[in-house]
Amino acid sequence: MRAFKLAPDVLLTQKDIRALQLAKGAIQAGIRRVCKEGVPKTLILTGAFGRGLNLSDAQALGLLPGGFDAIRLVENASLEGSARYLSDSREREELDALIQKIRSVNLSEDPAFQEDFIHCLSF
Repeated sequence: MRAFKLAPDVLLTQKDIRALQLAKGAIQAGIRRVCKEGVPKTLILTGAFGRGLNLSDAQALGLLPGGFDAIRLVENASLEGSARYLSDSREREELDALIQKIRSVNLSEDPAFQEDFIHCLSF
């Protein structure tokens, strides 16, 4: 296996590059499809993905499409939202209104996702 030595104990292989390429394509195409009806002002990335992401590196790689006024990383949005919902009645009313606006997007049922995915594979 051919590899490029990045540091004494760190090698970069073609397999690593392909995995990054596939991840980039899927993430960018997913964001594009979800935003097809309009780009929100703020993109919020959550969970382990949001926690470990370096925004400037992700943008330089083309992992995140442009057009957002802001991109926020929230480590544990589900826990934070649950706590706010349960502890504050005013927050609960605001969150109930927001919940009514949220819709699920099943990318596997979107015929344009595969085309976007292939387009987003290039660096």
